[in-house]
Amino acid sequence: VGFNHLSSTLPTMELILMLNQVSSVFDELCDKHRCYKVESSGDVYMAVAGHDGKALDHAGAVISLALDLVEEVTRIEYPRDPSRHMEVRIGIQTGQAFSGVVGRKMLRYCFFGTTVNSARALDNAAPAMCVLIGSETRRLLGGRWAVEELPNEEDEENGEGG
Repeated sequence: VGFNHLSSTLPTMELILMLNQVSSVFDELCDKHRCYKVESSGDVYMAVAGHDGKALDHAGAVISLALDLVEEVTRIEYPRDPSRHMEVRIGIQTGQAFSGVVGRKMLRYCFFGTTVNSARALDNAAPAMCVLIGSETRRLLGGRWAVEELPNEEDEENGEGG
C-alpha cells in the first residue's frame, strides 16, 4: 500500500532494501505455510497452494499465510518515518487456474485465469491491512476463521470484486 508514492520519493537503494525486506518476509511465510510464491513485481506478490496436489487444505494454508503477512509487515518500518509501518492489501480466491512457463530468455512460471483475475480484483478492492476472500474460499474455510461480509458484493466470477 502506498508503493507508488514511496517509489517516487525514496532513493533507489532505500526502495530496493525495503522491497527485499518485504520479499524476504513473504518468502519465509510461504515456506512456513507450504505455499508457492509464483511471482513478485514491485509491490505485488502472488502465492498459490494446492496446485501441486500436496496441500489438502489449500484455502487454510493461503489464509494463514495472509494473516501472518498482515501481522509481520507491521514489524517493517516505513522508510524515513519509523513511526509508521508497511501496509499490505490481500485478495484471495479459490478455483481453477492454468499455469505454465512463458518466455524464451527470461522464463517465468505464471498462473492465469478467472480465479487469478478475481484474486487481483479482490486485492485491489481490499482496504489496507485487510484480507478479502472470494465466496469459494469462504466456503472451503467452513467457519474456521471469523469472516465479515462486505456490502455490495460484485461479480467475483468475472474478476470484478468479491
